Amino acid sequence: MYKTPLTKNIYEILPIKRSRFIGEIYPVTQVQEVDAILRQARKAYPHANHICWAYQLLDKNTLRSSDDGEPQGSAGKPILQQLQGKQLSNTLILVIRYFGGTKLGVGGLIRAYAQTAKALIAHSELVDLKITTELIISFDYAQTSKVDTALYQLKLIPTLQNYDTKVTLHFKVDQNILSDIINALDGLIQNQIISVKTLGI
Repeated sequence: MYKTPLTKNIYEILPIKRSRFIGEIYPVTQVQEVDAILRQARKAYPHANHICWAYQLLDKNTLRSSDDGEPQGSAGKPILQQLQGKQLSNTLILVIRYFGGTKLGVGGLIRAYAQTAKALIAHSELVDLKITTELIISFDYAQTSKVDTALYQLKLIPTLQNYDTKVTLHFKVDQNILSDIINALDGLIQNQIISVKTLGI
């Protein structure tokens, strides 16, 4: 099961040859949030030499990283590897570097960025990432009473309702109990489950 940070956290490792490495971790759900956090970080650390980052989102299994001017593969990739190694998703990690005057070399940079991300994760409170499924069902008006009874027993409340030639209801449910819900409704709606979409919250 994937995990995600409960809240934003900041952790700075001990300087490496006078270079400072400051890690920040954020729970995120979409690319727009990532972009906003990166803009904010550039304002918060205007004199930083590099703001390198990596993120992974459950939505479309999106993942990206950036070396932000460091040698290719020396910063963003090791951060991303820490994310993946700890099975984090819907998570963004930034590592802000203030250059201390001594070059670390590619190998040294890889170790420094990985160490910062690893320590940051270790000092952050992580929670299980709840995976929900958007379930859409459609049924005839004549079935409304039976379906309503089943929904009440299952404690399901629709997030969206549409009344056209048929009744169409949208729900967000825990993926772990999706099959139970489908089985409970199957006889009533005669397999008219018209859409299932996985989301992460």
